[in-house]
Amino acid sequence: CDTSLAKGPTFTQAQTVIQSNCGGGGCHLSGGRAGGYNFDNPCSIVSGWSRIQAECVNSNSMPPGAALSSSDKSAISDWIAAGHKYNN
Repeated sequence: CDTSLAKGPTFTQAQTVIQSNCGGGGCHLSGGRAGGYNFDNPCSIVSGWSRIQAECVNSNSMPPGAALSSSDKSAISDWIAAGHKYNN
């Protein structure tokens, strides 16, 4: 993950979804490390792409209590399909 590159549009959309949905109760943001995952750093989102896909898109188990909307799932899926990098 090279954050010296410009942040890409598909990553920006996926990051927005994660920041909006994954920090409740200190789960994965603001220092939270639920399940061993913290997404405060963009590179941790990039390296955790497969777990994000599995839990948020494929199984609907995250976030707890309410699955992501179809548009939020699409934002994550589009980023992953584009290569799941910081700059795409």
